[in-house]
Amino acid sequence: MKIEISSRVQVISYSGARFIAQSLGLLYRRDGDRFKLWRRLPEGGGYLTKENEDRFKPELVADLFVDEGRYSECLTLRETPDGPMEFYLKYVNRGWEELVDASDMWRMLQRVAAPDAEIASTDLMGAGGRQRHYAHEHCKALDGITHMGVTFVLNDSMKEK
Repeated sequence: MKIEISSRVQVISYSGARFIAQSLGLLYRRDGDRFKLWRRLPEGGGYLTKENEDRFKPELVADLFVDEGRYSECLTLRETPDGPMEFYLKYVNRGWEELVDASDMWRMLQRVAAPDAEIASTDLMGAGGRQRHYAHEHCKALDGITHMGVTFVLNDSMKEK
C-alpha cells in the first residue's frame, strides 16, 4: 500500500491517523483527547486494552493530541473506486472533525519506520518555522521507505482531489 505524505499539511484526520497505525501493525488506544501508539507485540497489533498495556508493557512510541476544529489543508482518508483507502488533501475539513497534528504524526512515523534516519537540526527561532522545518525533515526521511508493507511517498505538491 502507498501512502502519500506532505510536510505542508498542518493536520491529519483522526480516522486517517488510526488507519496508518493499523496499517503499520501498531497498538493503539484513544484515551479522551489522547491517541496513544505502542510498538507491535509478537501477538500482533490493533486496539490495546488498559489491562493488556499493564500486562505486556509495550513500548510507547507516541502520545498524540486529538482535537476538533476547522483547518485548511487537512489530509484525510477516503475509499477509492477500486476499494482500497487513500489519503487525499481537502482544503477545508468537515466541521468538528477530529484532527491530529501532522508534524507529530510524521515524527512518530519516522521513529517507527526509519529510526536511523538523520534529521537536520535548525536554528530557527519561531515555533511555526521550526515546526515546518522538522515536518519536512521527517517526511524527507520517510520518502520511499517501506515498513510493514506500507510505502511512504513525499508529495509536497499535493493538490485537492
